[in-house]
Amino acid sequence: GYGLIYLIIGLFLKFKVKNPKPMIKRFTKLILILSSACIIWGTLTGSFFGVGPSIKTSLGKVTFINYLATKKADYHVEKKDDVYEDWVKKYPNAATSKNGKDFLLKTVKKEDSKEKFEALDTFKDNILMETALLIGVLHIALSFLRYLLKSYSGAGWVLFMIGGYLFFPSILNATSMVHFLNILSKPTCFFIGKILLFSGLCIAVILAVVQKRLKGIIEITAVIGVFADVMSYLRLYALGLAGMIMASTFNDLGMKMGLSIGFIVIIIGQAVNILLAIMSGVIHGLRLNFIEWYHYSFEGDGKLFNPLKLLK
Repeated sequence: GYGLIYLIIGLFLKFKVKNPKPMIKRFTKLILILSSACIIWGTLTGSFFGVGPSIKTSLGKVTFINYLATKKADYHVEKKDDVYEDWVKKYPNAATSKNGKDFLLKTVKKEDSKEKFEALDTFKDNILMETALLIGVLHIALSFLRYLLKSYSGAGWVLFMIGGYLFFPSILNATSMVHFLNILSKPTCFFIGKILLFSGLCIAVILAVVQKRLKGIIEITAVIGVFADVMSYLRLYALGLAGMIMASTFNDLGMKMGLSIGFIVIIIGQAVNILLAIMSGVIHGLRLNFIEWYHYSFEGDGKLFNPLKLLK
Protein backbone atom coordinates (compact mmCIF):
# COMPACT_ATOMS: atom_id res chain seq x y z
CA GLY A 1 0.00 0.00 0.00
CA TYR A 2 2.69 2.49 1.00
CA GLY A 3 4.74 1.44 -2.02
CA LEU A 4 1.88 2.42 -4.33
CA ILE A 5 1.76 5.88 -2.75
CA TYR A 6 5.51 6.29 -3.23
CA LEU A 7 5.15 5.10 -6.82
CA ILE A 8 2.41 7.65 -7.57
CA ILE A 9 4.56 10.45 -6.14
CA GLY A 10 7.57 9.27 -8.14
CA LEU A 11 5.63 9.04 -11.41
CA PHE A 12 4.13 12.48 -10.82
CA LEU A 13 7.57 14.00 -10.34
CA LYS A 14 8.93 12.17 -13.37
CA PHE A 15 6.23 13.08 -15.89
CA LYS A 16 4.64 16.26 -14.54
CA VAL A 17 7.59 18.32 -13.33
CA LYS A 18 9.11 20.18 -16.27
CA ASN A 19 12.86 20.84 -16.36
CA PRO A 20 13.55 19.37 -12.90
CA LYS A 21 16.71 20.30 -11.04
CA PRO A 22 19.41 17.64 -10.57
CA MET A 23 18.35 17.16 -6.95
CA ILE A 24 14.74 16.50 -8.03
CA LYS A 25 15.96 14.00 -10.63
CA ARG A 26 17.96 12.10 -8.02
CA PHE A 27 15.05 12.19 -5.59
CA THR A 28 12.66 10.91 -8.27
CA LYS A 29 14.98 8.05 -9.15
CA LEU A 30 15.39 7.17 -5.48
CA ILE A 31 11.67 7.17 -4.72
CA LEU A 32 10.91 5.00 -7.77
CA ILE A 33 13.50 2.45 -6.66
CA LEU A 34 12.20 2.48 -3.08
CA SER A 35 8.57 2.21 -4.20
CA SER A 36 9.37 -0.82 -6.38
CA ALA A 37 11.17 -2.54 -3.51
CA CYS A 38 8.31 -1.69 -1.14
CA ILE A 39 5.68 -3.08 -3.53
CA ILE A 40 7.64 -6.30 -4.05
CA TRP A 41 8.14 -6.77 -0.30
CA GLY A 42 4.48 -6.02 0.42
CA THR A 43 3.43 -8.57 -2.20
CA LEU A 44 5.71 -11.25 -0.74
CA THR A 45 4.49 -10.63 2.83
CA GLY A 46 0.85 -10.12 1.86
CA SER A 47 0.53 -6.73 3.52
CA PHE A 48 -1.63 -3.87 2.22
CA PHE A 49 -1.89 -0.88 4.59
CA GLY A 50 -1.53 -3.23 7.55
CA VAL A 51 -4.17 -5.66 6.26
CA GLY A 52 -3.30 -9.10 4.96
CA PRO A 53 -5.35 -11.86 3.30
CA SER A 54 -6.49 -14.73 5.49
CA ILE A 55 -4.80 -18.06 4.95
CA LYS A 56 -8.27 -19.44 4.21
CA THR A 57 -8.61 -17.29 1.08
CA SER A 58 -7.17 -18.08 -2.35
CA LEU A 59 -4.89 -15.04 -2.18
CA GLY A 60 -3.68 -15.98 1.29
CA LYS A 61 -2.75 -19.45 0.09
CA VAL A 62 -0.37 -18.13 -2.58
CA THR A 63 1.28 -15.40 -0.48
CA PHE A 64 4.97 -16.25 -0.21
CA ILE A 65 5.26 -15.65 3.54
CA ASN A 66 2.26 -17.94 4.14
CA TYR A 67 3.87 -20.54 1.88
CA LEU A 68 7.03 -20.48 4.01
CA ALA A 69 4.98 -20.65 7.22
CA THR A 70 3.10 -23.66 5.83
CA LYS A 71 6.38 -25.39 4.96
CA LYS A 72 7.60 -24.72 8.50
CA ALA A 73 4.38 -26.18 9.90
CA ASP A 74 4.76 -29.23 7.62
CA TYR A 75 8.22 -29.78 9.09
CA HIS A 76 7.03 -29.65 12.71
CA VAL A 77 4.02 -31.89 12.02
CA GLU A 78 6.28 -34.45 10.35
CA LYS A 79 8.96 -34.38 13.06
CA LYS A 80 6.54 -34.15 16.00
CA ASP A 81 9.22 -32.06 17.75
CA ASP A 82 9.01 -29.85 20.83
CA VAL A 83 7.51 -26.96 18.85
CA TYR A 84 4.70 -29.24 17.71
CA GLU A 85 4.16 -30.56 21.23
CA ASP A 86 3.96 -27.04 22.68
CA TRP A 87 1.26 -26.02 20.23
CA VAL A 88 -0.67 -29.25 20.76
CA LYS A 89 -0.71 -28.59 24.52
CA LYS A 90 -2.31 -25.21 23.84
CA TYR A 91 -4.57 -26.45 21.04
CA PRO A 92 -5.26 -30.20 21.54
CA ASN A 93 -7.27 -30.33 18.32
CA ALA A 94 -4.04 -29.64 16.40
CA ALA A 95 -2.90 -33.19 17.22
CA THR A 96 -5.23 -34.45 14.47
CA SER A 97 -3.52 -32.31 11.83
CA LYS A 98 -2.49 -34.22 8.72
CA ASN A 99 -0.28 -31.50 7.26
CA GLY A 100 1.09 -28.03 7.93
CA LYS A 101 -1.86 -26.13 6.49
CA ASP A 102 -4.30 -28.11 8.62
CA PHE A 103 -2.09 -27.45 11.65
CA LEU A 104 -2.11 -23.67 11.05
CA LEU A 105 -5.89 -23.63 10.63
CA LYS A 106 -6.45 -25.50 13.90
CA THR A 107 -4.19 -23.29 16.04
CA VAL A 108 -6.67 -20.43 15.92
CA LYS A 109 -8.07 -18.19 18.64
CA LYS A 110 -11.16 -16.01 18.32
CA GLU A 111 -10.94 -12.43 19.58
CA ASP A 112 -13.83 -9.97 19.15
CA SER A 113 -15.41 -12.09 16.40
CA LYS A 114 -12.03 -12.22 14.63
CA GLU A 115 -9.90 -15.26 14.04
CA LYS A 116 -6.26 -15.05 15.07
CA PHE A 117 -4.05 -17.81 13.70
CA GLU A 118 -1.46 -17.85 16.46
CA ALA A 119 0.91 -20.48 15.07
CA LEU A 120 0.84 -18.80 11.66
CA ASP A 121 1.65 -15.39 13.14
CA THR A 122 4.45 -16.83 15.27
CA PHE A 123 5.97 -18.72 12.36
CA LYS A 124 5.82 -15.64 10.13
CA ASP A 125 7.55 -13.56 12.80
CA ASN A 126 10.29 -16.18 13.10
CA ILE A 127 10.78 -16.27 9.34
CA LEU A 128 10.98 -12.48 9.06
CA MET A 129 13.48 -12.31 11.91
CA GLU A 130 15.66 -14.93 10.26
CA THR A 131 15.35 -13.11 6.93
CA ALA A 132 16.74 -9.95 8.54
CA LEU A 133 19.74 -11.88 9.87
CA LEU A 134 20.25 -13.59 6.51
CA ILE A 135 20.28 -10.19 4.80
CA GLY A 136 22.91 -9.10 7.32
CA VAL A 137 25.12 -12.11 6.58
CA LEU A 138 24.87 -11.61 2.81
CA HIS A 139 25.33 -7.83 2.96
CA ILE A 140 28.41 -7.91 5.19
CA ALA A 141 29.81 -10.84 3.19
CA LEU A 142 29.65 -8.63 0.08
CA SER A 143 31.56 -5.97 1.99
CA PHE A 144 34.33 -8.42 2.92
CA LEU A 145 34.54 -9.75 -0.64
CA ARG A 146 34.67 -6.22 -2.05
CA TYR A 147 37.78 -5.46 0.00
CA LEU A 148 39.31 -8.94 -0.20
CA LEU A 149 42.45 -7.98 -2.14
CA LYS A 150 43.31 -5.39 0.51
CA SER A 151 42.25 -7.42 3.54
CA TYR A 152 42.79 -11.16 3.12
CA SER A 153 41.12 -11.99 6.42
CA GLY A 154 37.74 -11.19 4.87
CA ALA A 155 37.65 -14.67 3.30
CA GLY A 156 37.78 -16.23 6.75
CA TRP A 157 35.10 -13.95 8.13
CA VAL A 158 32.74 -14.84 5.27
CA LEU A 159 33.12 -18.52 6.17
CA PHE A 160 32.67 -17.61 9.84
CA MET A 161 29.33 -15.87 9.17
CA ILE A 162 28.01 -18.69 6.99
CA GLY A 163 29.03 -21.17 9.66
CA GLY A 164 27.31 -19.12 12.34
CA TYR A 165 24.09 -18.99 10.32
CA LEU A 166 24.10 -22.79 10.05
CA PHE A 167 25.44 -23.56 13.53
CA PHE A 168 23.64 -21.29 16.00
CA PRO A 169 20.04 -22.46 15.30
CA SER A 170 21.05 -25.90 16.56
CA ILE A 171 22.49 -24.37 19.74
CA LEU A 172 19.24 -22.46 20.30
CA ASN A 173 17.12 -25.48 19.32
CA ALA A 174 15.53 -23.34 16.61
CA THR A 175 14.27 -24.38 13.18
CA SER A 176 15.85 -22.44 10.34
CA MET A 177 14.60 -22.00 6.78
CA VAL A 178 17.46 -24.25 5.74
CA HIS A 179 15.85 -27.01 7.81
CA PHE A 180 12.17 -26.80 6.91
CA LEU A 181 12.86 -26.20 3.21
CA ASN A 182 14.78 -29.50 3.29
CA ILE A 183 18.02 -27.93 2.09
CA LEU A 184 20.04 -29.40 4.96
CA SER A 185 19.03 -31.41 8.01
CA LYS A 186 19.66 -30.12 11.52
CA PRO A 187 22.55 -32.53 12.23
CA THR A 188 24.16 -31.66 8.89
CA CYS A 189 23.80 -27.93 9.55
CA PHE A 190 25.31 -28.37 12.99
CA PHE A 191 28.27 -30.34 11.61
CA ILE A 192 28.99 -28.08 8.61
CA GLY A 193 28.28 -24.91 10.55
CA LYS A 194 30.65 -25.86 13.36
CA ILE A 195 33.45 -26.56 10.89
CA LEU A 196 32.91 -23.32 8.97
CA LEU A 197 32.56 -21.28 12.15
CA PHE A 198 35.86 -22.28 13.75
CA SER A 199 37.83 -22.81 10.54
CA GLY A 200 36.67 -19.41 9.29
CA LEU A 201 37.93 -17.78 12.48
CA CYS A 202 41.29 -19.55 12.18
CA ILE A 203 41.61 -18.67 8.48
CA ALA A 204 40.85 -15.01 9.22
CA VAL A 205 43.60 -14.83 11.86
CA ILE A 206 46.14 -16.77 9.75
CA LEU A 207 45.57 -14.60 6.68
CA ALA A 208 45.80 -11.47 8.83
CA VAL A 209 49.17 -12.65 10.21
CA VAL A 210 50.40 -13.41 6.68
CA GLN A 211 49.43 -9.93 5.54
CA LYS A 212 50.24 -7.85 8.61
CA ARG A 213 52.83 -9.98 10.42
CA LEU A 214 52.48 -9.99 14.21
CA LYS A 215 49.91 -7.21 14.14
CA GLY A 216 47.54 -9.65 12.48
CA ILE A 217 47.13 -11.56 15.75
CA ILE A 218 44.71 -8.91 17.02
CA GLU A 219 42.37 -9.88 14.16
CA ILE A 220 40.80 -12.40 16.54
CA THR A 221 39.26 -9.51 18.48
CA ALA A 222 37.15 -8.67 15.42
CA VAL A 223 34.95 -11.70 16.11
CA ILE A 224 32.80 -9.68 18.52
CA GLY A 225 32.41 -6.86 16.02
CA VAL A 226 31.41 -9.19 13.16
CA PHE A 227 28.85 -10.96 15.33
CA ALA A 228 27.42 -7.66 16.62
CA ASP A 229 27.23 -6.16 13.12
CA VAL A 230 25.21 -9.11 11.82
CA MET A 231 22.88 -8.93 14.82
CA SER A 232 22.43 -5.22 14.12
CA TYR A 233 20.40 -6.14 11.05
CA LEU A 234 17.60 -7.25 13.37
CA ARG A 235 16.59 -3.59 13.33
CA LEU A 236 15.09 -4.32 9.88
CA TYR A 237 12.75 -6.85 11.46
CA ALA A 238 11.94 -4.49 14.33
CA LEU A 239 11.13 -1.61 11.98
CA GLY A 240 8.89 -3.76 9.82
CA LEU A 241 7.10 -5.20 12.85
CA ALA A 242 6.58 -1.76 14.41
CA GLY A 243 5.17 -0.34 11.18
CA MET A 244 2.83 -3.29 10.73
CA ILE A 245 1.56 -3.07 14.32
CA MET A 246 0.92 0.68 14.03
CA ALA A 247 -0.93 0.29 10.73
CA SER A 248 -3.05 -2.53 12.14
CA THR A 249 -3.76 -0.54 15.32
CA PHE A 250 -4.99 2.51 13.39
CA ASN A 251 -7.16 0.26 11.23
CA ASP A 252 -8.75 -1.36 14.29
CA LEU A 253 -9.36 2.03 15.94
CA GLY A 254 -10.97 3.36 12.79
CA MET A 255 -13.24 0.34 12.42
CA LYS A 256 -14.57 0.86 15.96
CA MET A 257 -15.41 4.55 15.47
CA GLY A 258 -17.88 4.34 12.65
CA LEU A 259 -17.60 5.21 8.99
CA SER A 260 -17.04 8.98 8.99
CA ILE A 261 -14.80 9.43 12.05
CA GLY A 262 -13.16 6.06 11.54
CA PHE A 263 -12.17 6.92 7.98
CA ILE A 264 -10.47 10.11 9.20
CA VAL A 265 -8.66 8.22 11.97
CA ILE A 266 -7.40 5.63 9.49
CA ILE A 267 -6.20 8.28 7.01
CA ILE A 268 -4.40 10.33 9.68
CA GLY A 269 -2.94 7.21 11.31
CA GLN A 270 -1.66 5.79 8.05
CA ALA A 271 -0.18 9.19 7.09
CA VAL A 272 1.69 9.37 10.40
CA ASN A 273 2.88 5.79 9.96
CA ILE A 274 4.13 6.53 6.43
CA LEU A 275 6.18 9.49 7.68
CA LEU A 276 7.65 7.43 10.52
CA ALA A 277 8.39 4.57 8.13
CA ILE A 278 10.22 6.90 5.74
CA MET A 279 12.31 8.45 8.51
CA SER A 280 13.16 5.20 10.26
CA GLY A 281 13.76 3.28 7.05
CA VAL A 282 16.12 5.87 5.59
CA ILE A 283 17.97 6.56 8.85
CA HIS A 284 18.51 2.92 9.78
CA GLY A 285 19.26 1.98 6.18
CA LEU A 286 21.98 4.62 6.07
CA ARG A 287 23.31 3.42 9.40
CA LEU A 288 23.60 -0.17 8.20
CA ASN A 289 25.44 0.97 5.07
CA PHE A 290 27.75 3.57 6.58
CA ILE A 291 28.58 1.83 9.86
CA GLU A 292 28.11 -1.93 9.49
CA TRP A 293 28.88 -2.25 5.76
CA TYR A 294 31.49 0.44 5.06
CA HIS A 295 33.41 -0.64 8.14
CA TYR A 296 34.77 -3.66 6.27
CA SER A 297 35.21 -2.28 2.75
CA PHE A 298 36.03 1.40 2.96
CA GLU A 299 39.14 3.27 3.96
CA GLY A 300 39.43 7.03 4.28
CA ASP A 301 41.91 9.06 2.23
CA GLY A 302 44.03 9.79 5.31
CA LYS A 303 43.39 13.53 5.53
CA LEU A 304 43.60 14.84 9.07
CA PHE A 305 40.28 16.12 10.41
CA ASN A 306 41.05 19.52 11.89
CA PRO A 307 37.77 21.47 12.12
CA LEU A 308 39.18 24.49 14.02
CA LYS A 309 42.01 25.19 11.62
CA LEU A 310 41.61 28.42 9.66
CA LEU A 311 41.81 28.00 5.91
CA LYS A 312 44.26 30.34 4.23
